[in-house]
Amino acid sequence: MVDKSTDAIRQDRDRFIGFAFASADLLLELTGDLRVSWAGGAALSLLGLESDKAIGLPLAAFVSPLDAALASAAVR
Repeated sequence: MVDKSTDAIRQDRDRFIGFAFASADLLLELTGDLRVSWAGGAALSLLGLESDKAIGLPLAAFVSPLDAALASAAVR
């Protein structure tokens, strides 16, 4: 049986592996309804807020209103 701390470490590892292969300074992990469940990288300099403050916000909060539909379609 895997305890919660081991599971959390594995989740962090998986996120950082994903970040290593991302060609961006910011990595957002999204829920099924396109809300941020995790943020890492240069959130403060790119978004103007700490990574933990982005959690729960919709993806549309980080893109131009003109690009929101395109961004949502691309993610889906």
